Amino acid sequence: MTSDPFRARRVFVWTWLPGESQPVIAGAVDRVEAARLDFTYARSYLDNENAISLYTPELPLRRGAHEPLDGLTIAACLRDATPDSWGERVIGNRLGAGDRELSIETYMLESGSNRFGAIDFQESASDYRPRLATASLDELYDAAEALRA
Repeated sequence: MTSDPFRARRVFVWTWLPGESQPVIAGAVDRVEAARLDFTYARSYLDNENAISLYTPELPLRRGAHEPLDGLTIAACLRDATPDSWGERVIGNRLGAGDRELSIETYMLESGSNRFGAIDFQESASDYRPRLATASLDELYDAAEALRA
């Protein structure tokens, strides 16, 4: 857990390129307004001849900040990689957030690395550290029941 999980902070986006078993830094998400997060590709990613767009309609491979499309606060392809409402509830409960809504950056950084998709969120641009959490089926059931109460 981070020292202040409720504050906005820079989040680094890592991805697995096709055919690769290790992730590479793709870029960073930065809060530029209270309700807007921009994405910028890392120079090293743009220089990688194997780089692919994370999602061309929203994040074409080019230098500079990518603002979310109209009506969105963050690129939808990045939002899709964050926990769903149940996952947000689990994270909030684990962090003792009570009724406070956490920042999307917190949900990104507190989610596990072992979920679907080729995107992961990290605090570092240079050191990838997977966040793996496993539980037995009984533990998952007990946790779900506790959250429903």
